[in-house]
Parts: sequence; structure tokens; C-alpha cells
Amino acid sequence: MNGTGEWKDLNQQNLDAMLRQNVPDAPPDAVVRQVTPWRRAANRILFGLFLTTFTVNIMGLHIHLPLLGALLCLLGARLLRQENLPFRWVWRLALVRLVYEVLWMAANTTVYLTLTPYRQIVWALEWGMMAMTIVQLILLWEGYCQVCQRVNMPLNRGATVPLLCLGLLWVLALSLHWFWVLLLLPVGIFFYVLLRLRWRFHKLEAAGYAIQAAPVGLPGTKLTAAVAGATAVGVVCGCLLGSRYPMDWTLVDPVEDPQALEIQTQLKDLGYPAEALADLTQEDLLACEGAWLVVVEEADLPVNEGHTVTYDEYGITRTEQVYDTRELHLTTVAVRLPEQGQAWRVFHHFRFTTSPGFPGTEAVEIFADTMGTWGWLPRSERQGTGRLLYDRQGQTYTTSYTTLEWVEENGNTFLRGTFSLPENGTNQRGYLAYEVDAVYFERPTRLFSHFTYAHQTGRLRFLHRTALDYINASILGRSGPFVTAEGGIDLLSTPEGAE
Repeated sequence: MNGTGEWKDLNQQNLDAMLRQNVPDAPPDAVVRQVTPWRRAANRILFGLFLTTFTVNIMGLHIHLPLLGALLCLLGARLLRQENLPFRWVWRLALVRLVYEVLWMAANTTVYLTLTPYRQIVWALEWGMMAMTIVQLILLWEGYCQVCQRVNMPLNRGATVPLLCLGLLWVLALSLHWFWVLLLLPVGIFFYVLLRLRWRFHKLEAAGYAIQAAPVGLPGTKLTAAVAGATAVGVVCGCLLGSRYPMDWTLVDPVEDPQALEIQTQLKDLGYPAEALADLTQEDLLACEGAWLVVVEEADLPVNEGHTVTYDEYGITRTEQVYDTRELHLTTVAVRLPEQGQAWRVFHHFRFTTSPGFPGTEAVEIFADTMGTWGWLPRSERQGTGRLLYDRQGQTYTTSYTTLEWVEENGNTFLRGTFSLPENGTNQRGYLAYEVDAVYFERPTRLFSHFTYAHQTGRLRFLHRTALDYINASILGRSGPFVTAEGGIDLLSTPEGAE
């Protein structure tokens, strides 16, 4: 049909047949998504909301998946932002959520989230993000309803009530601690709303309604790369600037109380090591008034990688881990108190004989039988005491532990403390102390006090893991940027003394 005359004989039936032969049955999916971006935008938004709400607490996925979900929400919502006002607000909230997730990722590489003053802030932010998710769902539904009104499609606001119920249940669970409500009913309602929105968006697309995708400044790949770059910068800054606890070091106040000085002399005469004895506070000295027996255990432990040595013994090849330097000196002192029965005050001293290296997070733990399992019960109000010290330019500085508390797990009792060592100075050290009473003071009873020290050796670590996390996980030896060392005292307490 190259001639003009041939077109005159073309009727409607022949024209339709010719078009069917020369035009594919269906355009490529990429073309369809470009012309009608409903499916792409809706799927990204809904799947993104799913990832920001339901996560898996494995290998840090509870932090990575919400970041991916926030990015998907933004990529989808920006295509619809010029369609109506509710969709525009969905896009704005998606942008806020993405910024929050990037900052949250960076914050999770610091130790601040583990501190008590920040836990309330974290709690408030988490519930704020839940509320934002509900608001985004309501705005999505309202935006869809406005589109239906524009094209005169039948409108059913069937998801409005479930959305309101979802918000109400979350508020009740928050205020009344109805955790079963939080876990069961809102999950079902959330899935119902997501599936209903997805079905409605696809129905609108099938009806032939097309929108003009809003212009974007950055393609999706470049925006994703920018978010990844910003996240990487935040993670690096968090590791560099937030890898240690804030510590308030002050000059040591010398012991001036005459009674405390007299007790200090008595303890020294009983065999308390002088270097460790000089670190005791006035209150700890007074707590040892009338002491009549001191038992001491000392050990030098490594907190470094060491090296492997292979040797042959009687024809058998053996491998042994060798440590040329044992930089952590432990001194454990058990002081017998004068009260009737068998009362002891136990001191665990630790001191670095060389520079400890990177000043990250440190943690100490005492496993003590204060539950009565082996015949011991806590004295007073079961309070643990202690402090940290170091020397610089001929002066001694001290501070308290960041956290120091008793923890009961599986019928066992632990005294755990967290802190960070100074970035400079020498003779960095500290101690912990507690008291116990024998349940059956008329017979010999084993006194066991086990000490664990966890030391951070590098800045790079998994999320906000601290030395205390590795102690809580009962990880011994070296694991990642942390290494642990153990020591303590084990004696048989008798009414007459100790064996």
C-alpha cells in the first residue's frame, strides 16, 4: 500500500487487521510502568511499609530492613506526589522516615543507645515511627478515594475502620502494656489493610486510569547510591566518635579520716597488697573495720591475640597459643569481717601493666554465689562498690563506673560494670567490691568469686555491640574486636578462718 489510491479501499476491518499484524499484543512491562506508574508506585510503597513495620532481629536485619523499606516508600511516593494532597503528604513522611532510618543506622554504631538516659528517647522514637506508619496508610487510602471521586468510580471506604482500629490498638498496647494485643490483632489488621490497598490500586489501574509520573531530580539508582553513601558516612562517624562511654574523670581525694587510715594500716599488716590497697575509697576502708584475715590471689592475663606455636612432642604435632605479653594484672582479695558467723568482703582489682590500646568500651563481671546455692547470701542491700583510676603527669584521676548493677539470670547472680578507659595516661586500673554472709556459718563453706574482664581492641564492630554484650553472650577468648580474660578466688571458708 504505497500508493495513495490504495488507502481509499481500506475499510475499518482491514485497518484493524493490519494494526494487529504490525503491533505487538502487549507493550513491554517497562513501557507499561512508564505510562501507568500505579503498579510500580503502589508496590514500592506497600512493600516498603511492610519492611519498616515487620523486621527480623537476626544479623542486624531489624535495622537494615527498615532502611530499605523507607527507601522503597520514597521511590514510590515521589511518583504520585503531584496527584493530590494526601499522596504528597505520603511522600513527605516517606522522606522524613528515610532521613530517620539513615540517622538511626548511624546511631546504632555508637554506645549511646545502651545508656539509660537515651533509652526513653529511643522508646519514644520507635512509637513515633509506628504512628507515622498508620498515618501513611490513612493518607494512602484518602488519596485513593480522591482519585476514585475524580474518575467517578464506585467508592468503598471499607479500610477506614480497620485503620482506626489499628491505631487504637497500638495506643492501648502502649499505655496498658497489652503485649498480646500488640503482637496479634494489629498484625492481622495491618496485613488486611496492605492487601486491600494493593487490590484497590490494581483495580484502578485495570480501569484504565493513568497518571503522569511526577518529575524526579535523581533517578532511582542515583538516589539509592546517595542514601547508601550517606549511611556509610554516618556509620563511619558513629564508629569514630561514639565508640566509648562519656567518663567524668576528677582528681582523687586523699583519705584523711583517721579511722580509715588506721584500718588501711591494719589491712596492710594482714597482707593486703599495698598498691591495690591505696586505691580503696574511704567508704570501702571503713567497711573493713575489725577485719582479722586477708586472703590474696594474683594473676597476669593477656588481652591480646598472641601467636600460635607448633611443636613436636613424642612424635605428635601440637599447637599452642602463646602470649608474649600479659598486660592485665588481677588481684583478688577476700577480707574476713568481724561479725558473728562467716562474713567476707571481696575485692577484685584489675590493672593494665602496659597501654591497653584502643580506649573503647570495657566491661567487668563478677559471678558470685549470692543466691544461697553454695551457702552464701548478700549482706546489707547487696550493693556493689568500686571505682576507676589512672595516673597522668604525677597526679591520679578517678571516676565511677558508667553502670554498676546486680543482675540475676537463670538462678545465678552477677555484678556487672561498664566503663571506658582514658585515651592517655598510665597505670589504668580499677576495682569492684561486695559482701556476703554464710548461710550455715557453723560449718565450712566454699567461697567462689569469679571475675571476667572484656576489652575492646578496635573501633569497627557489629552495630552498637559493646564489651558488656560479649559478656552477656558468655563469649570467652577473642571474638571480633573484643577479648575476654578470667580470674578470681576460690577458698574454703571455716569458722576459724580459711583453707
